[in-house]
Amino acid sequence: MGKIIQITGDISFEELTQQRTYILYFGSESCNVCLSVYPRLADLMQDYDVPVGKLEIKDNKNITGQLLIFTVPTILVFHEGKEVLRESRFIDFKKIENLLQAIVK
Repeated sequence: MGKIIQITGDISFEELTQQRTYILYFGSESCNVCLSVYPRLADLMQDYDVPVGKLEIKDNKNITGQLLIFTVPTILVFHEGKEVLRESRFIDFKKIENLLQAIVK
């Protein structure tokens, strides 16, 4: 299972981005959709050794702005330093799972 990393600043973000494949999850404690999406993502990630960075948007404005996050929840999948998938608001978990099966060996 990939580990969940609570991103609290630039240091933890830099550590995460050193990985070959990683996921960023952007959410908000006040978002009802986020409250249902995050547990489903955590459940899916039990089958993959891919780290997930969890970011609260109000606490990570620099990263959120740099990655052009306009709505929550948003899930970004990065592979070899490039964004390969972006899902926002209504998340297609099957699409995420299919991608992970293809890129995670």
